[in-house]
Amino acid sequence: MVSTTIKRVFFFIFCTLLIGCVIEKGEKNVISIDISKDYSAKEIDLREIADVSYVRFERSNESLFGGFVACITDQTIVIYSHRTYDYLFFTYDGKLKSKFNRRGNGPEEYIAATSAVYDEAKNELFVLDASKKKLFVYSSVGECKRVFSLPSDASLGVLFDCDENSLLLYDGAKNNYRIRNIQAEAKGSEKVESIGNSFEHPFCRISKQNGLVMEYILVPENFDIALGVIESSIGIVPARKNNIINYRDGFLLYHQETDTMFYYRKDQPLEPVFARSPSMNDQQKTYLNTLFEGGCYEFIQTITLQLPFKYNQLVRDKRDGSIYQQKIVFDEFQDEIAFTPSVITTTRNAQVGVLQYDVVTLKDALDEGKLNGRLKEIVQDMDEEENDLLFLLRFKD
Repeated sequence: MVSTTIKRVFFFIFCTLLIGCVIEKGEKNVISIDISKDYSAKEIDLREIADVSYVRFERSNESLFGGFVACITDQTIVIYSHRTYDYLFFTYDGKLKSKFNRRGNGPEEYIAATSAVYDEAKNELFVLDASKKKLFVYSSVGECKRVFSLPSDASLGVLFDCDENSLLLYDGAKNNYRIRNIQAEAKGSEKVESIGNSFEHPFCRISKQNGLVMEYILVPENFDIALGVIESSIGIVPARKNNIINYRDGFLLYHQETDTMFYYRKDQPLEPVFARSPSMNDQQKTYLNTLFEGGCYEFIQTITLQLPFKYNQLVRDKRDGSIYQQKIVFDEFQDEIAFTPSVITTTRNAQVGVLQYDVVTLKDALDEGKLNGRLKEIVQDMDEEENDLLFLLRFKD
């Protein structure tokens, strides 16, 4: 009987050859992004690329939160309050529909809610607790429907809603294993012997019904490179990475230690679409984090490995391939607007984005004469204790 180890070796070889064929087939269409150059700035009118509306949340004690957008569906905005640990469900008009709090040490309770996905059709909120290594499934009023156990050594961050039956996630255990061993080597201490109990491959699709793996997505990787900054007092400070981002009707999957981003759609071949230049190596000080589309542009983020990390926002014009330094202008908000991956991380629809601003920032902008039109009217009427205001962006084709 063939051993499990031998089976895995043959499986790995097969998948490597398969990926090689996919890359060779699609390499002619791969867009190269040179991140070594200094680019001139290009002003882009926000109204040129998106229809903008505002979401002002109702003013009541029940609806107050100190938190951020957890996820946005076609009809619902879900907020997670890191101050009270509540999940709040709002309409697009800012009306509170429901809320719940299931924080605690019980078997159906979360301690640290890391990420959430709301399946509106089934009224199921999937809450990832990375500390407990659990995935909790609640109704919008907090009824616990199911609980899934995840690998005990997995390193999980953001959940993505793949389809009606599955979720997409990234396990950073392999990357963390590499970083821990570099730290151990630098300190002359004992290295970690194994990755531990994690997912077999970093990118995977799991069932919404039972949490079991439905598919591993094999994306080329290179964990000989550790993205981070060596700090003598604490070892390596890991860099931030967005390994998954909404893209068209699927997702971009990317190991930042490599050169190529891949377009993933369920039941479709993995397609290479973007590649950084110059090629990635352990001497590179800047890496391509990710990108997303908005109108006729692609918004790109690069990160320079220094402390503090330097985040640079670029933009590529899809019409002629030109790349510029990003400068978003908006007549109603004449202040800096940065298009980072967070704009669409919480929205399943890649054509919808969100910007979130607190009242203090908006009031300061008002006092400085930076607000106009409808936004000015809204902020003038807001009081200091109100919830944040959302800019809802619907990107144009």
